Amino acid sequence: MAGHGDHCTGSGTSEDLFWKLDALQTFIGDLHWPEEEFGKHLETRLKLMSSDMIESCIKRTRTAFEVKLQRSSRATDFRVPQSICTMFNVMVDAKVQSAKLCAVDLGQERQYHSQIDNLIEEMVKEMITLLVAKFVVILESVLAKLSRYDEGTLFSSFLSFTVKAASKYVDVPKPGMDVADSYVTFVRHSQDMLREKINEEVYTERLFDGPCRLGVSPVVFLSAVLTE
Repeated sequence: MAGHGDHCTGSGTSEDLFWKLDALQTFIGDLHWPEEEFGKHLETRLKLMSSDMIESCIKRTRTAFEVKLQRSSRATDFRVPQSICTMFNVMVDAKVQSAKLCAVDLGQERQYHSQIDNLIEEMVKEMITLLVAKFVVILESVLAKLSRYDEGTLFSSFLSFTVKAASKYVDVPKPGMDVADSYVTFVRHSQDMLREKINEEVYTERLFDGPCRLGVSPVVFLSAVLTE
């Protein structure tokens, strides 16, 4: 493991936890216990303790992720914060560190390590689902605003008449374009932040290249709506 503070993969708290667990296991291992059986037993107990602490860490991260999204804006002024990307990186780091901190050459503990891997995968899937749902909520709010400009409504007719009259004197943007522009800005900022700050390419591929295609399809859809 790299020296404490040499790099930033997750949060300061998670990095500190992983570093301390690694330092403790290294220290105990370097004591070279005269009784080999006792030394193996102690090593196993440390591995199991590490598994429990890493499990607690990733569950707290998953909970904090959801709370962060719930408390943030539901409109296009939402910006993906650094902390959201950091929480993904905690999962990345936890998976890497658990391979070293939780696995021993015994069937039961090897299975225990596998359970940690499965839990991390489950937490990541849930986090991606939550983030996609956040984008969907924002898209729905945009579509609700755009629906006010639908043809055939009294408001639309009045707005169209007002725009046409004003356009004789000034350059007036098409109704709804400001709403669409704010959404496109929101999507581009989110894509840039997530691609730049999340350390695991597989996670960003799931967000942007998978079935959900976070932010891509909505932009195409909005373009089609606004050009009708």
